[in-house]
Amino acid sequence: MVVLRPGALVEKILAPSGSLGTAGLDIRVHAAASADQAELVYQVPGATTWNRGAWRPAWLLKHRQEPYSHRFDVAGREWRIDISAQPAPFFDSHADALLALLLGLLATFAGTAYLRSVALRAQRIHQLVAQRTEELERVNGSLVEYIKAGKLAEEALRQSRSKLRNLANHHEKIKEDERKRIARDIHDDLGQDLIALRIDVSMMAEPPTSAAITRTRIDAAVGQIDLAIEAVRVIINNLRPATLDLGLHAAVEWQAMEFERRTGIVCEVDIDHDEFTLDDKHATALFRMVQESLANIIHHARASRVHIALRRTNDRLFMKIADDGVGLADDYHGKPNTFGLIGIQERIHALHGTFSTASAPGEGMTIMVSIPI
Repeated sequence: MVVLRPGALVEKILAPSGSLGTAGLDIRVHAAASADQAELVYQVPGATTWNRGAWRPAWLLKHRQEPYSHRFDVAGREWRIDISAQPAPFFDSHADALLALLLGLLATFAGTAYLRSVALRAQRIHQLVAQRTEELERVNGSLVEYIKAGKLAEEALRQSRSKLRNLANHHEKIKEDERKRIARDIHDDLGQDLIALRIDVSMMAEPPTSAAITRTRIDAAVGQIDLAIEAVRVIINNLRPATLDLGLHAAVEWQAMEFERRTGIVCEVDIDHDEFTLDDKHATALFRMVQESLANIIHHARASRVHIALRRTNDRLFMKIADDGVGLADDYHGKPNTFGLIGIQERIHALHGTFSTASAPGEGMTIMVSIPI
């Protein structure tokens, strides 16, 4: 009787090829032509020795080998041997490269994220810098405008101080000229009249040769007294006209008649309201303005007609003085020693009033003022 050991037979057949020592091979021998589990007579189960990356999905990276089947005859009976390889993960031979690839991808993602964050941060910094730059430019523009305004104000203040100094000097000169004029008037008119009167009185002290001579001396003395009185009146009127005590209207009309009598220039006065009480400060300022304006017309305008108008509206008094002269030159305000208009302007501003002029070369000039009353 012959005892058949399938395991020894299979080992003897496969031993020369070295397949028995290959890990992962599943060898099955069936004593039949079909792979019936009931006819299984020998099995070498495959053993997996590679377990690295067991955390990876089995379906993701692996390669498969088709099973090998072979039929052979044993003692007149057909047997079957099946050899199959256990599916091995692809990582078995490429694990290091895939790991490096994975690490590279992770590093790339991390680097990209870092660069993205750096780019976003740089963009944010750029936006902040642009915003701060815009704010600084706006502040700088405000500072430039402030500096310009400060320089303009400083220049205006310097010019104003210069004008005030010149105006003060001009006023001192006017006062000195006025003193000289008063002294000259007293000396030439009143002084001479008093000297003549003294001579007449001295002659009257002598014994008269006849009544007619006495009468003649008395008449001469009276005449000298009258001349002295007239000289005093002229001096007083030049200092402050007595008509100003009668009201602004009377003083302006008197000044206009005197101006027309001395110069021959027609001077019209137009007043749309009755005389009313105006305090001495306002009346004097307006009267001096009329005097100064008429003096400017005499010296500069070469006019043939002057028109003075007074208007009263509610709580304000308006005055306009216009002439048909040569007008103001374009550079009049820049010329030195042009204090006529400056003096008028200062008088009106002292009364909290407004002052303006309208003129053009060859078209005459108009001065317009208004003051509260």
